[in-house]
Amino acid sequence: GWPQVVDIPFTCFGAGGPLDYLEYIRVFDLPALGVTSAIDLSSIDLGVWETDGSFFRVNVYEITGPSNVPANNFSNINLIYTEDINPNPTFATTEHYDLANPLTIQPGTRIAVGIGADGWNAFPAPGGVGSAVGFDLAGETDNTYVYGCAQLPGVINGLINLNNFTTRGLILQINLSSSITVSQCGGLPSGSEFPIGTTDICFQATDVAGNDGFCNFSITVNEYANPTST
Repeated sequence: GWPQVVDIPFTCFGAGGPLDYLEYIRVFDLPALGVTSAIDLSSIDLGVWETDGSFFRVNVYEITGPSNVPANNFSNINLIYTEDINPNPTFATTEHYDLANPLTIQPGTRIAVGIGADGWNAFPAPGGVGSAVGFDLAGETDNTYVYGCAQLPGVINGLINLNNFTTRGLILQINLSSSITVSQCGGLPSGSEFPIGTTDICFQATDVAGNDGFCNFSITVNEYANPTST
């Protein structure tokens, strides 16, 4: 199902202390998913554990090389978008964020979406010290990790497994527009001979992320020689 993802943790920023930056990154291989046309990255559905009121940021990268690189290797990705989407949270669960400037992704592009926050110690629970960011897809069974500089008991500059905490439903999904399919969900098809009276018409548009929209209208025929529409 959509989206298929690979979990890759990248390095933190800062040298310890409150300037630590914890970032969790997922790779979206759009060509492998069959997305062959230009699309717009328009919004993100995600969830976050955030306990110190620090900023909360989304980064989008273009991948220019292998996606299974070591955690501290940024040589094959380029930052193409960044936005602070929730500057001062104290505790957030699943949220929907519309990006301020939808980003057009060209055909054949592989992207990585990173969600991060600064923090001292990672502790994904209300009342904990510092901040942490955790991400899961609904139904996903792989481990969930966040990478940062903060030191936890038994973890120094390494991966922190967050799977012992409750998953809060859908955590990370990118929502794409422009790559859509349109189907008719009601009424007569185009080119039909419409009867006298009113016929209700419905069309449904669905993008690759499963978002859909509907267009409903009616055709009123007073007489065959003089049709009117509303």
